[in-house]
Formats: sequence, C-alpha cells, structure tokens
Amino acid sequence: MRAVWLRRMLVVPAALVLDSLASGIGERVSLARGYERILHFAEEILWTDTISGGVRFAVAGAALPILAGRAARLALGDFGSEALAGAACVGLGHMRERAVASAAVLEQEGPGGAVAPGDVSPARVAVESIAASFAQDVCGSLLYLNAAGADGLLAYAAAQAIGARAEHAEPSNVRFGVIPGGLGVASGWLPSRAAALAVCAAAQAPTLTLYARARRDAMAYSSPNAGIVLAAFAHALGIGLGTDAVPGPGPSRYRFGTQVAAATVDIRRALALAERAAVLIAFWLMAADAGLWLLGLRRRRV
Repeated sequence: MRAVWLRRMLVVPAALVLDSLASGIGERVSLARGYERILHFAEEILWTDTISGGVRFAVAGAALPILAGRAARLALGDFGSEALAGAACVGLGHMRERAVASAAVLEQEGPGGAVAPGDVSPARVAVESIAASFAQDVCGSLLYLNAAGADGLLAYAAAQAIGARAEHAEPSNVRFGVIPGGLGVASGWLPSRAAALAVCAAAQAPTLTLYARARRDAMAYSSPNAGIVLAAFAHALGIGLGTDAVPGPGPSRYRFGTQVAAATVDIRRALALAERAAVLIAFWLMAADAGLWLLGLRRRRV
C-alpha cells in the first residue's frame, strides 16, 4: 500500500510531461473523437426514452474505457498504464494549443477584441472554454488518476463523455438522460470545486475571498459544476463571464465578475492562470501522496 502512494506521486508529473509531449501529435483528439463516434453508435442502438435505456447506454459506454485500462495494466504494469492514461486524458497541452490559436486569430482580426456588455464575444467564449477544459480535463483527470489509477481515470473520462452526450438529447428525451447526465454531474462535482480553489489560489488576490465570491455566485447558476469554475476565473481575472446564464433585458447580463467584457488579452491571461493552477493541483496531490508514503514508513518502523 505504501508503494502505491509513491507511485501515484511520481505518475502525476509523468502524466503532465507526456501530455505536453503528445499535445502536438493529435492522438488525444483522435481518440476522443473515436470514442464519441462509439457513443453515438451505442446511443442509436440502445436508445429508448426510459431510465433503463439510459442505464444500458451508460454501462455500455463505460465498459470500453474500463476494459482498455485493464488491458493497459496487463501490458504495461501499474505505472505504465497510469502514465499512458494520464497522457491520453489530461488535456493541458490541448487546452494550451486551442487557447493560443484562438488568441492568434483574434489578434489578427484587430486589437482589443472586447464587445459591449451583454454581447457574446469570441474572447469570452475562449476564456470560458479554458475554464471548462481546466476543470474537466486537467483537474478532474489528475484527481481521478491520483485517487484511483488508470481504471478510475478512464471511468471518469467515460462518465464525462456520456454525460455530455446526454446533455445534447432532445427535450423530450429527459428520461433517457437522467442516469448518464447524473454520472457526469456527480463525477465532476469534486474536480470543479478543486479547480475553482486552485484558480483562486493561483490568482494575485486573497484566496479565501475569491473562493467565497465564486461559491456565492455559483449558487444561482444553472449548472452545479460549471458555475463555480466560471465564477472563479471571472473574479480572478477581473472580467465578466457567464453572459448567457441570465435572461432578460438590461445594460449588463453578466452573472459572474465585473462589468468588464473579456478581451483578446484575457485569453492568454486565463491560460496562464490555468497553467499556474494546474501546477498547484499537481503539487497538492504530490504533497498528499508523499505525506501518506512517509506515514506508512513511520508506521512500519514503529
């Protein structure tokens, strides 16, 4: 058991390094798209607008990643399978590529990139995409990899993909999406809050004050997980996010942060903030693993 914590402490930085090396190759994107096609095929076969239909879809969708994790463990061992799963699921490198590309396009179109409050700007969409990717792909993957190894990480990735698939169902298919959507929300509850805390800690402001504001704002948001992450980024960057969450007229419909609209420069600021927060998450996990490993050694000597 003591060796488990030492291995997990080493696999967290290994997963980040492998993700960075593989980010320009494109395998992660192709794997994700291939799995989405499999989910689409399974949905077409198993769909019935019933809760049992949703259960069958969730089980079928989760079976393949879990079996893949078991096969990788047999072929590569515990450390190899965990490092490979981390490289496939941790999306820090891919998030960086998309953010830099979006910022470059907007910088070519013209300076600033800000729009009037209440409008949906490309810069705001890019910042919100960074926030969502950081919480789900980076923070969630590292947490589940550290806590449950390759099997747990792949099961988490499957739950997120299945939940996202259920969210795109027609409004009349509410029963089919109950279980798949619930899996996505439940598995993302802890990562979203850990991500928000890491973002607040990485910002140049009092951590507890920012986190308290993020929690307060998230209580009124429609999504139980996305709201707290968007609020944390908004308050940490000093901009407004979540425009579409509040219907109705008014000079500003920002749910989180200030009345300042996101500009092109905020994309790079959000990326830098997410990278600092990712380092904090990795450090926290490694410190916890090291503490548990040392505690095991101390008990052994006693």
